[in-house]
Amino acid sequence: MPRLPNAHQAVVAEAKIARYLLDHDHPDGAPKARFLERFGFSPSRPADLREALLAHVATYDVDVERSTEFGMMYEIVGPLPSPDNRNPTIRTVWIIDDGSEPPRFVTLVPDLGRTR
Repeated sequence: MPRLPNAHQAVVAEAKIARYLLDHDHPDGAPKARFLERFGFSPSRPADLREALLAHVATYDVDVERSTEFGMMYEIVGPLPSPDNRNPTIRTVWIIDDGSEPPRFVTLVPDLGRTR
């Protein structure tokens, strides 16, 4: 499959990083925060994760694409550039909302079968 449409316009909301992916108090985010910190990501440096997610979406092809009631959802699998250079394999989810062009980051899931 090809790359995510308009990947160069991809948006990662700061709140998704600070209050979800790197938040140990978030009910869904805490396990992801522990996972990401194993590879050198830190709540004190949220820009590192934002830059890594944008590099991930710009580098790898779409693995799964599906239509939802809100727009087109895309999943991308590949290594995430990490501060410790171990680059865990993750699956990111992006959506292009109906009537919009920029892809918006939704979530990430560790691909535990491929993560070192």
